[in-house]
Amino acid sequence: MPLAMLGTLFALTLVLFLVVRRPRHELRGTSLTLLRCVLPSWRFFEEIAAVPVLSHRVIDPHGTPGPWQQTLALPRRHAGMWGLHAAGNLYLAYQSLVEQLAAELQDPAEFSELSRSVSYQLVQALVLQQLGRNGEDLRGQYQFRLIDGQTAAPLWVSPVHAL
Repeated sequence: MPLAMLGTLFALTLVLFLVVRRPRHELRGTSLTLLRCVLPSWRFFEEIAAVPVLSHRVIDPHGTPGPWQQTLALPRRHAGMWGLHAAGNLYLAYQSLVEQLAAELQDPAEFSELSRSVSYQLVQALVLQQLGRNGEDLRGQYQFRLIDGQTAAPLWVSPVHAL
């Protein structure tokens, strides 16, 4: 009996290995991308890649741009975060929003009307929220950008918005 169970376990392991090695197909379209939220993926940690970084700057009423500042800061770790870490979950949600905007920038059809995109408007609201939280002088204009996490090269820079 143990020999049959060992053979079954080996066969299942072999089948699982073959399924994992199959090429992965990329989903196209917004509706299919939203479907990924419903269906869990066991390939969650398939590859570690650099994530885009959101930064912003304030342009004073005289037209002088300030320095670029990182918009999202990683929350401080502490011993109580093992159970429920609301600040960490919020940070991950914000970062996911930035990644969604970066993905939309890759699609030329969606890039033409980017300012009407929900992701763009949510990232813009996120930058405004951070400006208010940092105690910035809310006069003048602001701008935000996405930079590559590995090389710090700008991926995209927004137009100037009024505060």
